[in-house]
Amino acid sequence: AIPLSSLSLMDENALKLDLALDQCAARLKEQTAAECFQLTARVAEMLGKPSLQDVDNPILPRDFARSLMGALANMGFDTEQQLAVFKAFGPAMLNIAPDLYMHANSLLADLGVLADFRESYGRPVNRAAAPVAPRIPAALPTDAVALAAILDRLLSGSRAAHI
Repeated sequence: AIPLSSLSLMDENALKLDLALDQCAARLKEQTAAECFQLTARVAEMLGKPSLQDVDNPILPRDFARSLMGALANMGFDTEQQLAVFKAFGPAMLNIAPDLYMHANSLLADLGVLADFRESYGRPVNRAAAPVAPRIPAALPTDAVALAAILDRLLSGSRAAHI
């Protein structure tokens, strides 16, 4: 058991930031669920993985929201200013994120990554249980191969941060 004397109250402003982040992430997730599902499948395919767990997925809406919040903190805004600017960006993020996911899906499909993938959001996807070698089509430009390597490094870093 943790001694009561070692517990502290969470700063009210930090709690407000966390709440704003959670609310924004929930709205973004609702707004982009199908597109995010498809893009996650394509990224997993590029990395040769059967699927990506949320903790390992660098493209989730929560990560977009968290990145914006981190950028605001790095700009030197105090907590109240961060909250105000973050909330002001909320509506724009709701418009930008779906377009971003749709564009990324379209680009990867055009490059041959699960080009025949049919939307099956909410239905089980049958994939091999064991990881397989990356199935990046040979015709992909060098940039796409580099993207797969970067995503793999991000996932590795994400896993290490959550251990």
